[in-house]
Amino acid sequence: TVRPTRECTYKDYLNCGPLKFNGTKGFIGLTRWFERTESVFSISNCTSETQVKFASCTLIGSALSWWNSHMRAVSQEVAYAMPWRTLKQMITAKYCPRGEIKKLEVEL
Repeated sequence: TVRPTRECTYKDYLNCGPLKFNGTKGFIGLTRWFERTESVFSISNCTSETQVKFASCTLIGSALSWWNSHMRAVSQEVAYAMPWRTLKQMITAKYCPRGEIKKLEVEL
């Protein structure tokens, strides 16, 4: 018998050990945060409807200030309803400008 999957709670999400992101670790820190966050989504059976809400709770420092400012501009409901890929694009644009990414590509 297949047991039905129960919906992921915030406690379930936290129990899987998501990383915190403060916006100061550059491209590599952001990439690690994305990778770990997506791993936690998978492990905890996090639904697409709660991904942005749960992931945004791991933002700290300047990243949290940026997120709170965004939520005030668009409303909490709209912010939490955006797809995870949109949040990834927004955070990448904010914390990893194209110039930094290009510089890393040249170095590698």
